[in-house]
Amino acid sequence: MDVPSYGFSITFAVHLVASLISKRPYIAVAIAAVLLGMLLLKPIPPPPSPPTPSVPATWSSK
Repeated sequence: MDVPSYGFSITFAVHLVASLISKRPYIAVAIAAVLLGMLLLKPIPPPPSPPTPSVPATWSSK
């Protein structure tokens, strides 16, 4: 089974981001702000409801 290797793509992307930050810091900050804003605007799913108790609430250990 062939598994694609993304190592080169990730390395190249990191290189591009690093060169963008070093040559054009204002553009890099703007891109980072947009990405962070998009992440913050994503709806947060509600927490799951608690499980129902398996023992009735009227149970006592007498």
